[in-house]
Amino acid sequence: MQTLIVGIGALGGTIAARAISAGLPVRLAARNTDSAAALRTSGLRVTGIGGEVRADAIDGDQQRALSSFVKVAPPEPAVTKRREIWKIAVAAAVAAGLVAGGPSLRSQSQKAQLTEKDTVVLADFANSTGDTVFDDTLKQALSVALNQSPFLNVLPDNKVGAMLKLMTRPSDAKLTPELARELCQRAGSKAYIAGSIASMGSEYVLGLKAVNCQSGDLLAQEQVMAAGKAEVLDAVGKAAAKLRGELGESLVTVQKFDVPLAEATTPSLEALKAYTLGQAAGREKGPAAALPHNQRAIQLDPNFASGYEAVGANYFSLSELGRASEYFNKAFELREHAGEREKLAITATYYQIVTGELEKAEQTYQEWVESYPRDYRAHLRLGNVYLQRGQYEKAEEAYRASLRLTTDSITPYGNLADALLALQRFDEARQIIQQAHSRKLDDFVALFMPWLFCGWIRRRWRRSSGGSPASPRLSTLGFRWPPTARPTRVICSRHAS
Repeated sequence: MQTLIVGIGALGGTIAARAISAGLPVRLAARNTDSAAALRTSGLRVTGIGGEVRADAIDGDQQRALSSFVKVAPPEPAVTKRREIWKIAVAAAVAAGLVAGGPSLRSQSQKAQLTEKDTVVLADFANSTGDTVFDDTLKQALSVALNQSPFLNVLPDNKVGAMLKLMTRPSDAKLTPELARELCQRAGSKAYIAGSIASMGSEYVLGLKAVNCQSGDLLAQEQVMAAGKAEVLDAVGKAAAKLRGELGESLVTVQKFDVPLAEATTPSLEALKAYTLGQAAGREKGPAAALPHNQRAIQLDPNFASGYEAVGANYFSLSELGRASEYFNKAFELREHAGEREKLAITATYYQIVTGELEKAEQTYQEWVESYPRDYRAHLRLGNVYLQRGQYEKAEEAYRASLRLTTDSITPYGNLADALLALQRFDEARQIIQQAHSRKLDDFVALFMPWLFCGWIRRRWRRSSGGSPASPRLSTLGFRWPPTARPTRVICSRHAS
């Protein structure tokens, strides 16, 4: 009979106990010095941290030692042993992939932890259940759970897509652990996090592992069980919270920013899957393609706050401001059904767009910046409020802070140029526009930004010339059009002459 190798921990111990009670030989891999010491005290031989411990036979004292880590399952009836062994083998395969597969296991005292400046890449979940509702959905759930952290920085989806294109891969390619590691290295990230799910009858086994993408060393791992399908999302959230602590986040912030996933998103896997499809469609094809998916999400769960926020954002991007306000208002009413970061975004959007209370919007965005200082969106949106209030110097400062955190998004460039134009610092605005062109972020920059530039030129000239409708040619102000902007150059020149 084949011997299974599992790790000692919440899940490893459970699998070991069940395997032993079913008569299946097991070898235990001690995770750390604490578990190793307890096993030695019980009389089991430990060959070292990460080494193997024979447990083909286990007496009462040793089983009690295991129960200090987990609740040991009672022996199953003989008629079910064969089926139970098969279930255990499935779960052990998940555990073995996390404990012994690929990366080397290091003790908690030896492992390298992350810093608040490091970024991590999320790989797709390995789903061996055969249930497609988990496809992509669990990755989205994990992203929400980890993004509650002010410490961890998950590489944004737009940057992942941009990196995949540079690697000549489709922007929506599945991130296997191998591809995630390569992308992680190219993006200059510190680690990738991979997840897996397998079924044990009506129960589910979930695993998470964080791997140093340069060395391949295993930085941290978590294994949890869900009693049923309805408990899977909360199990992902619990595993993510534990992983955050193992990766170096303080217990204080883990506890403060840890809303259960069923509350931070939705308890409905189907609604979360629809929302996930909406996010992907929005990145690939725009708001019109995302809208049906997001509408489906709130149909499946009428209390899905982030779903309403997404529908509102879709309508806002499609210039249907009345309908956008309706959904933003509903998201605000349901804001307690969201994680802390999402709650701040929903609240600030409500004050900024629905009620026009810009002072309250500014206060909320400042709270967002204080809680999540490395989130470029918080700085960006705070800058937008400053711009609306005519506080152009503050807007410039906020936009530059946003650009320091991301150089791969179009919006900070455009908004910073807008603020500089408002301050009549035309040369600096031109430089920002040309930086965006040089990064080839999107045709939007080539087509829209020069038009915005000449619009500001006209308005500023009229103010400085006492309201004269005539404007100077842009060339007299030192502006030189980039070659890619020729169509807009022709249009703008007609208006700026």
